Amino acid sequence: MPLQHQLVHVIIIILMGIGLSLLYVQSKQFSMNSLHQFKTKVHDLSMQDEIIENDMVQLVTGRLHHFDTLVSGMANLASIQAELGQMVAKTGEDFSAWSKLQESLQTQQEPMETFKMEVAIYRNSLLYLPALMDEINRTYPQYQAVLLSIYQQLLHLTFRSQAFDTVKLQALLDKTKGEDPLANIRKHLSMLLIQTQKVESSMQRFIGCGVEEAVDSLSMQYAHWFDEKIQDVNMYRKLLLWAAMLMLVYIVFVVWSLRKTSKSLKKAYQFSQSLQKAVDEHAIVSITNQRGDITYANDKVCVISGYTRDELIGQNHRVLKSDEHDDVFFEHMWASLVRGEVWKGVIKNKRKNGSFYWVDTTITPFLNSKGKPWQYVSVRTDITHLVEMEKRLKESAQRYQALFQMMPFGLGIVQGKTWAYVNQALVHILDSKSETFLLGKSVFDTVQFSDQEQLMRGLEKACETQVAMDAVELELVTLSGHPVAVEVQAIPLVWQGVKAMLIAM
Repeated sequence: MPLQHQLVHVIIIILMGIGLSLLYVQSKQFSMNSLHQFKTKVHDLSMQDEIIENDMVQLVTGRLHHFDTLVSGMANLASIQAELGQMVAKTGEDFSAWSKLQESLQTQQEPMETFKMEVAIYRNSLLYLPALMDEINRTYPQYQAVLLSIYQQLLHLTFRSQAFDTVKLQALLDKTKGEDPLANIRKHLSMLLIQTQKVESSMQRFIGCGVEEAVDSLSMQYAHWFDEKIQDVNMYRKLLLWAAMLMLVYIVFVVWSLRKTSKSLKKAYQFSQSLQKAVDEHAIVSITNQRGDITYANDKVCVISGYTRDELIGQNHRVLKSDEHDDVFFEHMWASLVRGEVWKGVIKNKRKNGSFYWVDTTITPFLNSKGKPWQYVSVRTDITHLVEMEKRLKESAQRYQALFQMMPFGLGIVQGKTWAYVNQALVHILDSKSETFLLGKSVFDTVQFSDQEQLMRGLEKACETQVAMDAVELELVTLSGHPVAVEVQAIPLVWQGVKAMLIAM
Protein backbone atom coordinates (compact mmCIF):
# COMPACT_ATOMS: atom_id res chain seq x y z
CA MET A 1 0.00 0.00 0.00
CA PRO A 2 1.54 3.36 -1.00
CA LEU A 3 2.36 5.81 1.78
CA GLN A 4 -0.23 8.30 0.49
CA HIS A 5 -2.99 5.66 0.74
CA GLN A 6 -1.87 4.79 4.27
CA LEU A 7 -2.09 8.47 5.27
CA VAL A 8 -5.60 8.69 3.78
CA HIS A 9 -6.68 5.61 5.77
CA VAL A 10 -5.21 7.05 8.98
CA ILE A 11 -7.00 10.39 8.45
CA ILE A 12 -10.32 8.61 7.75
CA ILE A 13 -9.98 6.45 10.88
CA ILE A 14 -9.14 9.53 12.98
CA LEU A 15 -12.18 11.39 11.62
CA MET A 16 -14.39 8.37 12.25
CA GLY A 17 -12.97 8.14 15.79
CA ILE A 18 -13.80 11.81 16.40
CA GLY A 19 -17.32 11.24 15.08
CA LEU A 20 -17.77 8.21 17.34
CA SER A 21 -16.52 10.24 20.30
CA LEU A 22 -19.05 13.00 19.61
CA LEU A 23 -21.86 10.46 19.23
CA TYR A 24 -20.74 8.75 22.44
CA VAL A 25 -20.80 12.06 24.31
CA GLN A 26 -24.28 12.79 22.98
CA SER A 27 -25.48 9.29 23.88
CA LYS A 28 -24.14 9.63 27.44
CA GLN A 29 -25.35 13.19 27.94
CA PHE A 30 -28.63 11.98 29.51
CA SER A 31 -29.45 8.85 31.45
CA MET A 32 -32.14 7.68 33.83
CA ASN A 33 -29.70 8.47 36.61
CA SER A 34 -29.91 12.16 35.63
CA LEU A 35 -33.69 12.09 35.95
CA HIS A 36 -33.42 10.27 39.29
CA GLN A 37 -30.94 12.84 40.62
CA PHE A 38 -33.18 15.71 39.56
CA LYS A 39 -36.28 14.17 41.10
CA THR A 40 -34.34 13.40 44.27
CA LYS A 41 -33.18 16.99 44.53
CA VAL A 42 -36.73 18.29 43.93
CA HIS A 43 -38.01 15.92 46.60
CA ASP A 44 -35.30 17.14 48.99
CA LEU A 45 -36.40 20.73 48.41
CA SER A 46 -40.05 19.83 49.02
CA MET A 47 -39.18 17.88 52.17
CA GLN A 48 -37.01 20.70 53.48
CA ASP A 49 -39.91 23.12 52.98
CA GLU A 50 -42.15 20.80 55.00
CA ILE A 51 -39.52 20.49 57.72
CA ILE A 52 -39.38 24.30 57.98
CA GLU A 53 -43.17 24.50 58.25
CA ASN A 54 -43.12 21.83 60.98
CA ASP A 55 -40.36 23.75 62.83
CA MET A 56 -42.58 26.84 62.71
CA VAL A 57 -45.41 24.91 64.37
CA GLN A 58 -42.96 23.52 66.95
CA LEU A 59 -41.83 27.06 67.78
CA VAL A 60 -45.40 28.27 68.24
CA THR A 61 -46.42 25.32 70.40
CA GLY A 62 -43.37 25.67 72.61
CA ARG A 63 -41.83 22.31 71.66
CA LEU A 64 -38.91 24.15 70.05
CA HIS A 65 -37.26 26.80 72.19
CA HIS A 66 -34.86 28.48 69.72
CA PHE A 67 -34.64 29.59 66.10
CA ASP A 68 -31.37 27.71 65.26
CA THR A 69 -33.15 24.78 63.61
CA LEU A 70 -35.31 27.16 61.57
CA VAL A 71 -32.30 29.20 60.44
CA SER A 72 -30.40 26.00 59.55
CA GLY A 73 -33.44 24.73 57.64
CA MET A 74 -33.66 27.92 55.59
CA ALA A 75 -29.93 27.66 54.82
CA ASN A 76 -30.41 24.04 53.70
CA LEU A 77 -33.33 25.14 51.55
CA ALA A 78 -31.14 27.79 49.87
CA SER A 79 -28.37 25.22 49.29
CA ILE A 80 -30.78 22.74 47.71
CA GLN A 81 -32.18 25.58 45.57
CA ALA A 82 -28.65 26.41 44.34
CA GLU A 83 -27.90 22.76 43.47
CA LEU A 84 -31.21 22.44 41.68
CA GLY A 85 -30.43 25.65 39.80
CA GLN A 86 -27.16 24.14 38.55
CA MET A 87 -29.04 21.08 37.26
CA VAL A 88 -31.55 23.31 35.47
CA ALA A 89 -28.74 25.44 33.99
CA LYS A 90 -27.07 22.32 32.54
CA THR A 91 -30.20 21.57 30.53
CA GLY A 92 -30.01 24.92 28.75
CA GLU A 93 -33.80 25.13 28.91
CA ASP A 94 -35.87 28.02 30.26
CA PHE A 95 -38.37 26.21 32.47
CA SER A 96 -41.24 28.51 33.46
CA ALA A 97 -41.83 26.42 36.60
CA TRP A 98 -38.24 27.04 37.68
CA SER A 99 -38.77 30.78 37.50
CA LYS A 100 -42.01 30.37 39.45
CA LEU A 101 -40.22 28.25 42.08
CA GLN A 102 -37.45 30.81 42.48
CA GLU A 103 -40.06 33.54 42.86
CA SER A 104 -41.95 31.49 45.49
CA LEU A 105 -38.80 30.76 47.47
CA GLN A 106 -37.87 34.44 47.34
CA THR A 107 -41.36 35.39 48.51
CA GLN A 108 -40.94 33.12 51.57
CA GLN A 109 -38.16 35.30 52.95
CA GLU A 110 -40.41 38.16 54.12
CA PRO A 111 -43.09 36.06 55.97
CA MET A 112 -40.30 34.00 57.53
CA GLU A 113 -38.67 37.10 59.02
CA THR A 114 -42.09 38.37 60.14
CA PHE A 115 -42.88 35.00 61.67
CA LYS A 116 -39.69 34.95 63.72
CA MET A 117 -40.38 38.44 65.00
CA GLU A 118 -44.07 37.72 65.85
CA VAL A 119 -43.21 34.41 67.53
CA ALA A 120 -40.60 36.16 69.66
CA ILE A 121 -43.22 38.73 70.83
CA TYR A 122 -45.76 35.95 71.35
CA ARG A 123 -43.42 33.89 73.50
CA ASN A 124 -42.31 36.91 75.52
CA SER A 125 -45.96 37.68 76.20
CA LEU A 126 -46.53 34.13 77.41
CA LEU A 127 -43.52 34.37 79.69
CA TYR A 128 -44.73 37.69 81.21
CA LEU A 129 -48.31 36.53 81.86
CA PRO A 130 -47.52 34.23 84.91
CA ALA A 131 -45.68 37.08 86.66
CA LEU A 132 -48.65 39.42 86.07
CA MET A 133 -51.10 36.81 87.36
CA ASP A 134 -48.96 36.21 90.46
CA GLU A 135 -48.92 39.95 91.24
CA ILE A 136 -52.77 40.18 90.96
CA ASN A 137 -53.14 37.03 93.03
CA ARG A 138 -51.17 38.60 95.88
CA THR A 139 -53.20 41.81 95.74
CA TYR A 140 -56.63 40.23 95.12
CA PRO A 141 -56.65 36.68 96.55
CA GLN A 142 -60.38 36.38 95.83
CA TYR A 143 -59.57 35.99 92.07
CA GLN A 144 -57.26 33.06 92.67
CA ALA A 145 -59.72 30.51 91.26
CA VAL A 146 -60.26 32.56 88.09
CA LEU A 147 -56.56 33.18 87.62
CA LEU A 148 -55.80 29.49 88.10
CA SER A 149 -58.37 28.57 85.48
CA ILE A 150 -56.89 31.09 83.05
CA TYR A 151 -53.39 29.76 83.70
CA GLN A 152 -54.47 26.15 83.13
CA GLN A 153 -56.14 27.10 79.87
CA LEU A 154 -52.99 28.97 78.77
CA LEU A 155 -50.85 25.93 79.59
CA HIS A 156 -53.23 23.79 77.57
CA LEU A 157 -53.05 26.21 74.63
CA THR A 158 -49.30 26.55 74.88
CA PHE A 159 -48.51 22.83 74.79
CA ARG A 160 -51.33 21.67 72.53
CA SER A 161 -50.50 19.52 69.52
CA GLN A 162 -52.83 21.38 67.18
CA ALA A 163 -52.72 24.84 65.68
CA PHE A 164 -53.92 28.00 67.44
CA ASP A 165 -57.37 27.89 69.04
CA THR A 166 -58.54 31.50 69.16
CA VAL A 167 -61.98 30.45 70.42
CA LYS A 168 -60.58 29.22 73.74
CA LEU A 169 -58.48 32.35 74.05
CA GLN A 170 -61.60 34.43 73.55
CA ALA A 171 -63.35 32.35 76.23
CA LEU A 172 -60.56 33.19 78.66
CA LEU A 173 -61.08 36.86 77.92
CA ASP A 174 -64.80 36.51 78.64
CA LYS A 175 -64.04 35.17 82.15
CA THR A 176 -62.31 38.45 83.05
CA LYS A 177 -65.16 40.80 81.97
CA GLY A 178 -66.60 43.11 84.62
CA GLU A 179 -63.74 42.66 87.04
CA ASP A 180 -61.59 45.82 87.17
CA PRO A 181 -58.68 44.21 89.02
CA LEU A 182 -58.41 41.84 86.08
CA ALA A 183 -58.24 44.65 83.50
CA ASN A 184 -54.49 44.17 83.00
CA ILE A 185 -54.99 40.43 82.55
CA ARG A 186 -57.75 41.10 80.02
CA LYS A 187 -55.62 43.61 78.23
CA HIS A 188 -52.67 41.20 78.13
CA LEU A 189 -54.84 38.34 76.89
CA SER A 190 -56.28 40.61 74.16
CA MET A 191 -52.78 41.49 73.03
CA LEU A 192 -51.84 37.77 73.13
CA LEU A 193 -54.88 36.97 70.98
CA ILE A 194 -53.87 39.65 68.45
CA GLN A 195 -50.27 38.36 68.45
CA THR A 196 -51.55 34.82 67.93
CA GLN A 197 -53.43 35.98 64.86
CA LYS A 198 -50.29 37.71 63.53
CA VAL A 199 -48.23 34.56 64.03
CA GLU A 200 -50.95 32.53 62.32
CA SER A 201 -51.07 35.03 59.44
CA SER A 202 -47.30 34.98 58.89
CA MET A 203 -47.33 31.17 58.89
CA GLN A 204 -50.17 31.06 56.37
CA ARG A 205 -48.37 33.56 54.13
CA PHE A 206 -45.21 31.43 54.31
CA ILE A 207 -47.13 28.28 53.50
CA GLY A 208 -49.14 29.99 50.77
CA CYS A 209 -46.14 31.11 48.69
CA GLY A 210 -46.83 28.25 46.28
CA VAL A 211 -43.57 26.33 46.68
CA GLU A 212 -45.24 22.93 46.56
CA GLU A 213 -47.19 23.76 43.39
CA ALA A 214 -44.07 25.15 41.69
CA VAL A 215 -42.10 22.02 42.66
CA ASP A 216 -44.75 19.74 41.16
CA SER A 217 -44.90 21.83 37.98
CA LEU A 218 -41.09 21.84 37.66
CA SER A 219 -40.98 18.05 38.07
CA MET A 220 -43.55 17.63 35.29
CA GLN A 221 -41.79 20.06 32.92
CA TYR A 222 -38.39 18.44 33.53
CA ALA A 223 -39.84 14.95 33.02
CA HIS A 224 -41.42 16.01 29.70
CA TRP A 225 -38.19 17.65 28.56
CA PHE A 226 -36.21 14.60 29.68
CA ASP A 227 -38.44 12.25 27.66
CA GLU A 228 -37.72 14.26 24.50
CA LYS A 229 -33.99 14.23 25.20
CA ILE A 230 -34.02 10.49 25.87
CA GLN A 231 -35.54 9.99 22.42
CA ASP A 232 -32.67 12.01 20.93
CA VAL A 233 -30.19 10.02 23.00
CA ASN A 234 -31.65 6.75 21.73
CA MET A 235 -31.25 8.04 18.19
CA TYR A 236 -27.60 8.93 18.92
CA ARG A 237 -27.06 5.49 20.38
CA LYS A 238 -28.40 3.86 17.23
CA LEU A 239 -26.18 6.10 15.12
CA LEU A 240 -23.26 5.24 17.41
CA LEU A 241 -23.92 1.53 16.93
CA TRP A 242 -24.10 1.82 13.14
CA ALA A 243 -21.06 4.10 13.02
CA ALA A 244 -19.10 1.69 15.23
CA MET A 245 -20.05 -1.22 12.95
CA LEU A 246 -19.04 0.80 9.89
CA MET A 247 -15.75 1.75 11.51
CA LEU A 248 -15.15 -1.89 12.46
CA VAL A 249 -15.76 -2.99 8.87
CA TYR A 250 -13.46 -0.25 7.60
CA ILE A 251 -10.73 -1.19 10.09
CA VAL A 252 -11.04 -4.83 9.03
CA PHE A 253 -10.67 -3.71 5.42
CA VAL A 254 -7.63 -1.57 6.28
CA VAL A 255 -6.06 -4.42 8.28
CA TRP A 256 -6.69 -6.79 5.37
CA SER A 257 -5.13 -4.29 2.96
CA LEU A 258 -2.16 -3.78 5.28
CA ARG A 259 -1.66 -7.53 5.58
CA LYS A 260 -1.83 -7.85 1.83
CA THR A 261 0.60 -4.96 1.48
CA SER A 262 2.79 -6.50 4.17
CA LYS A 263 2.96 -9.73 2.22
CA SER A 264 3.82 -7.82 -0.95
CA LEU A 265 6.46 -5.82 0.89
CA LYS A 266 7.84 -9.01 2.39
CA LYS A 267 8.08 -10.56 -1.05
CA ALA A 268 9.60 -7.36 -2.42
CA TYR A 269 12.07 -7.28 0.47
CA GLN A 270 12.98 -10.92 -0.07
CA PHE A 271 13.38 -10.22 -3.80
CA SER A 272 15.50 -7.14 -3.12
CA GLN A 273 17.61 -9.15 -0.66
CA SER A 274 18.06 -11.88 -3.24
CA LEU A 275 18.78 -9.30 -5.90
CA GLN A 276 21.26 -7.54 -3.63
CA LYS A 277 22.92 -10.84 -2.82
CA ALA A 278 23.16 -11.67 -6.51
CA VAL A 279 24.54 -8.23 -7.29
CA ASP A 280 26.96 -8.39 -4.36
CA GLU A 281 28.18 -11.79 -5.51
CA HIS A 282 28.90 -10.47 -8.97
CA ALA A 283 29.51 -6.74 -8.74
CA ILE A 284 31.41 -4.17 -6.69
CA VAL A 285 28.69 -1.93 -5.21
CA SER A 286 29.09 1.31 -3.28
CA ILE A 287 26.82 4.25 -2.46
CA THR A 288 27.88 7.85 -1.89
CA ASN A 289 26.01 10.98 -0.90
CA GLN A 290 25.83 14.05 -3.09
CA ARG A 291 29.29 15.16 -1.87
CA GLY A 292 30.87 11.83 -2.86
CA ASP A 293 31.24 10.52 0.73
CA ILE A 294 30.89 6.74 0.94
CA THR A 295 27.76 5.66 2.86
CA TYR A 296 27.68 1.98 1.81
CA ALA A 297 30.20 -0.54 0.49
CA ASN A 298 29.64 -4.25 -0.10
CA ASP A 299 32.16 -6.99 0.63
CA LYS A 300 33.63 -6.95 -2.88
CA VAL A 301 34.59 -3.28 -2.51
CA CYS A 302 36.55 -4.20 0.61
CA VAL A 303 38.15 -7.25 -1.03
CA ILE A 304 39.29 -5.48 -4.17
CA SER A 305 40.38 -2.21 -2.50
CA GLY A 306 42.04 -3.75 0.54
CA TYR A 307 40.18 -1.37 2.90
CA THR A 308 37.83 -2.51 5.64
CA ARG A 309 34.23 -1.27 5.62
CA ASP A 310 34.87 0.92 8.66
CA GLU A 311 37.81 2.52 6.87
CA LEU A 312 35.68 3.31 3.80
CA ILE A 313 32.40 4.53 5.35
CA GLY A 314 32.51 8.30 5.72
CA GLN A 315 35.57 8.67 3.45
CA ASN A 316 35.32 10.53 0.16
CA HIS A 317 35.51 8.33 -2.90
CA ARG A 318 38.77 10.07 -3.85
CA VAL A 319 40.48 7.69 -1.44
CA LEU A 320 40.47 5.15 -4.32
CA LYS A 321 41.62 7.64 -6.94
CA SER A 322 44.66 6.85 -9.07
CA ASP A 323 46.67 9.21 -11.29
CA GLU A 324 45.50 7.52 -14.50
CA HIS A 325 42.72 10.03 -15.30
CA ASP A 326 43.08 13.79 -15.52
CA ASP A 327 40.77 16.42 -13.99
CA VAL A 328 38.82 16.88 -17.22
CA PHE A 329 37.78 13.20 -17.11
CA PHE A 330 36.19 13.62 -13.67
CA GLU A 331 34.69 17.02 -14.53
CA HIS A 332 32.78 15.45 -17.42
CA MET A 333 31.70 12.55 -15.22
CA TRP A 334 30.34 14.80 -12.42
CA ALA A 335 28.66 17.12 -14.93
CA SER A 336 26.63 14.17 -16.25
CA LEU A 337 25.75 12.95 -12.77
CA VAL A 338 24.64 16.38 -11.53
CA ARG A 339 22.30 16.59 -14.52
CA GLY A 340 20.73 13.32 -13.31
CA GLU A 341 22.23 11.25 -16.14
CA VAL A 342 23.66 7.74 -15.76
CA TRP A 343 27.43 7.69 -16.35
CA LYS A 344 29.27 4.69 -17.76
CA GLY A 345 33.01 4.29 -18.22
CA VAL A 346 36.21 2.50 -17.29
CA ILE A 347 38.17 3.76 -14.26
CA LYS A 348 41.53 2.83 -12.85
CA ASN A 349 41.52 2.80 -9.03
CA LYS A 350 44.24 2.40 -6.42
CA ARG A 351 44.23 -0.20 -3.63
CA LYS A 352 45.25 0.45 -0.05
CA ASN A 353 48.63 -1.21 -0.70
CA GLY A 354 49.26 1.10 -3.66
CA SER A 355 48.56 -1.39 -6.47
CA PHE A 356 45.99 -0.63 -9.18
CA TYR A 357 42.91 -2.27 -10.61
CA TRP A 358 40.52 -1.48 -13.45
CA VAL A 359 36.73 -1.46 -13.15
CA ASP A 360 33.94 -1.13 -15.70
CA THR A 361 31.71 1.39 -13.89
CA THR A 362 28.06 2.43 -14.04
CA ILE A 363 27.04 5.28 -11.70
CA THR A 364 23.31 5.96 -11.26
CA PRO A 365 22.12 9.15 -9.54
CA PHE A 366 19.05 8.94 -7.26
CA LEU A 367 16.92 12.09 -7.52
CA ASN A 368 14.81 13.76 -4.82
CA SER A 369 11.35 15.29 -5.30
CA LYS A 370 12.96 18.42 -6.77
CA GLY A 371 14.85 16.42 -9.39
CA LYS A 372 18.23 16.93 -7.70
CA PRO A 373 20.64 14.01 -7.00
CA TRP A 374 20.92 13.14 -3.31
CA GLN A 375 22.94 9.93 -3.60
CA TYR A 376 24.85 7.93 -6.20
CA VAL A 377 24.94 4.15 -6.59
CA SER A 378 28.05 2.76 -8.28
CA VAL A 379 28.05 -0.74 -9.75
CA ARG A 380 31.49 -1.91 -10.92
CA THR A 381 32.97 -4.99 -12.53
CA ASP A 382 36.61 -5.90 -12.11
CA ILE A 383 38.12 -5.94 -15.63
CA THR A 384 41.76 -5.77 -14.59
CA HIS A 385 42.51 -9.13 -16.27
CA LEU A 386 40.74 -7.98 -19.47
CA VAL A 387 42.72 -4.74 -19.56
CA GLU A 388 45.93 -6.67 -19.03
CA MET A 389 44.92 -9.22 -21.68
CA GLU A 390 44.06 -6.42 -24.11
CA LYS A 391 47.41 -4.89 -23.39
CA ARG A 392 49.16 -8.20 -24.07
CA LEU A 393 47.12 -8.73 -27.23
CA LYS A 394 47.97 -5.26 -28.40
CA GLU A 395 51.64 -5.91 -27.77
CA SER A 396 51.33 -9.27 -29.54
CA ALA A 397 49.57 -7.62 -32.49
CA GLN A 398 52.35 -5.07 -32.68
CA ARG A 399 54.92 -7.86 -32.69
CA TYR A 400 53.09 -9.81 -35.40
CA GLN A 401 52.62 -6.66 -37.43
CA ALA A 402 56.32 -5.97 -37.22
CA LEU A 403 57.03 -9.60 -38.17
CA PHE A 404 54.62 -9.35 -41.12
CA GLN A 405 56.35 -6.23 -42.33
CA MET A 406 59.75 -7.91 -42.08
CA MET A 407 58.71 -10.94 -44.17
CA PRO A 408 60.49 -11.09 -47.54
CA PHE A 409 57.39 -12.52 -49.26
CA GLY A 410 54.07 -10.84 -49.70
CA LEU A 411 51.34 -11.36 -47.10
CA GLY A 412 47.75 -10.15 -47.28
CA ILE A 413 44.45 -10.84 -45.56
CA VAL A 414 41.42 -11.11 -47.79
CA GLN A 415 37.97 -10.69 -46.32
CA GLY A 416 34.92 -10.73 -48.56
CA LYS A 417 37.20 -10.64 -51.68
CA THR A 418 38.74 -7.37 -50.53
CA TRP A 419 42.12 -6.59 -49.03
CA ALA A 420 41.82 -6.15 -45.24
CA TYR A 421 45.60 -6.12 -44.55
CA VAL A 422 48.80 -6.15 -46.67
CA ASN A 423 52.49 -6.03 -45.79
CA GLN A 424 55.18 -3.98 -47.48
CA ALA A 425 56.49 -6.95 -49.50
CA LEU A 426 53.05 -7.49 -51.10
CA VAL A 427 52.84 -3.77 -51.89
CA HIS A 428 56.20 -4.12 -53.67
CA ILE A 429 55.15 -7.29 -55.55
CA LEU A 430 51.93 -5.68 -56.78
CA ASP A 431 53.80 -2.50 -57.60
CA SER A 432 51.27 -0.47 -55.53
CA LYS A 433 51.74 3.10 -54.36
CA SER A 434 51.13 2.23 -50.70
CA GLU A 435 49.31 -0.10 -48.32
CA THR A 436 46.32 2.22 -48.02
CA PHE A 437 45.83 2.20 -51.76
CA LEU A 438 45.07 -1.56 -51.63
CA LEU A 439 43.03 -1.72 -48.43
CA GLY A 440 39.30 -2.00 -49.07
CA LYS A 441 39.72 -2.75 -52.79
CA SER A 442 38.76 -6.01 -54.45
CA VAL A 443 41.64 -8.44 -54.96
CA PHE A 444 40.69 -9.05 -58.55
CA ASP A 445 40.29 -5.35 -59.30
CA THR A 446 43.87 -4.66 -58.28
CA VAL A 447 45.53 -7.88 -59.62
CA GLN A 448 45.04 -9.82 -62.83
CA PHE A 449 45.95 -13.50 -62.53
CA SER A 450 46.53 -15.87 -65.45
CA ASP A 451 43.99 -18.35 -64.07
CA GLN A 452 41.82 -16.00 -62.12
CA GLU A 453 38.67 -18.16 -61.94
CA GLN A 454 40.56 -21.16 -60.61
CA LEU A 455 42.17 -18.99 -57.93
CA MET A 456 38.79 -17.45 -56.98
CA ARG A 457 37.17 -20.87 -56.56
CA GLY A 458 40.07 -22.10 -54.48
CA LEU A 459 39.94 -19.08 -52.17
CA GLU A 460 36.16 -19.34 -51.72
CA LYS A 461 36.34 -23.05 -50.95
CA ALA A 462 39.16 -22.63 -48.50
CA CYS A 463 37.29 -19.77 -46.72
CA GLU A 464 34.06 -21.76 -46.59
CA THR A 465 35.54 -25.05 -45.41
CA GLN A 466 38.27 -23.39 -43.33
CA VAL A 467 40.79 -25.74 -45.00
CA ALA A 468 44.11 -24.43 -46.35
CA MET A 469 44.43 -24.04 -50.12
CA ASP A 470 47.34 -25.85 -51.74
CA ALA A 471 50.05 -23.73 -53.29
CA VAL A 472 49.58 -22.88 -56.98
CA GLU A 473 51.95 -21.21 -59.43
CA LEU A 474 50.41 -18.37 -61.40
CA GLU A 475 51.33 -15.34 -63.38
CA LEU A 476 49.91 -11.96 -62.43
CA VAL A 477 50.00 -8.52 -63.90
CA THR A 478 51.04 -5.76 -61.49
CA LEU A 479 49.31 -2.43 -61.21
CA SER A 480 52.01 -0.94 -63.41
CA GLY A 481 51.35 -3.62 -66.06
CA HIS A 482 54.44 -5.84 -65.56
CA PRO A 483 53.99 -9.64 -65.54
CA VAL A 484 55.29 -11.44 -62.47
CA ALA A 485 55.44 -15.21 -61.79
CA VAL A 486 54.28 -16.02 -58.25
CA GLU A 487 53.41 -18.94 -56.05
CA VAL A 488 50.15 -18.38 -54.13
CA GLN A 489 49.07 -20.20 -50.96
CA ALA A 490 46.03 -19.43 -48.72
CA ILE A 491 45.27 -20.30 -45.09
CA PRO A 492 41.81 -19.68 -43.49
CA LEU A 493 41.57 -17.55 -40.32
CA VAL A 494 39.19 -15.24 -38.41
CA TRP A 495 39.98 -11.53 -38.73
CA GLN A 496 38.16 -9.18 -36.39
CA GLY A 497 35.41 -11.76 -35.77
CA VAL A 498 34.79 -12.52 -39.46
CA LYS A 499 36.09 -15.41 -41.62
CA ALA A 500 39.04 -14.41 -43.79
CA MET A 501 42.01 -15.86 -45.78
CA LEU A 502 45.70 -15.21 -45.22
CA ILE A 503 47.34 -15.16 -48.70
CA ALA A 504 51.09 -15.60 -49.08
CA MET A 505 52.82 -14.73 -52.42
